[in-house]
Amino acid sequence: MPASASSALVNVAEDAELRLVRLLADSAHSTRAGFVQDCEACILHGDAAQLMRTILEEKGAISALVSLEEEAVSAVSLLAALLDRVKERKKLKKKKKIWYFFFS
Repeated sequence: MPASASSALVNVAEDAELRLVRLLADSAHSTRAGFVQDCEACILHGDAAQLMRTILEEKGAISALVSLEEEAVSAVSLLAALLDRVKERKKLKKKKKIWYFFFS
């Protein structure tokens, strides 16, 4: 895949994550003051695990997620994709540790 196509894919994913965060914040009855900014920082740093923790710890965002109608499937699908990224990153770290153990 050309580098520009990869960059475009990353931009699309980041945009989808930002839209999800804003949708949850706008749909929630209340969220803490720094919720959106904290999520944006996670997205900026590519930290899917922390993004998931930030969303899941926000009761207002979870209530909003459950109450979404048309957007619910897309929102849950995006959260599932984030979980997959966290899982893959953990697998990669484990492989690196094994490689380092045997070849260092």
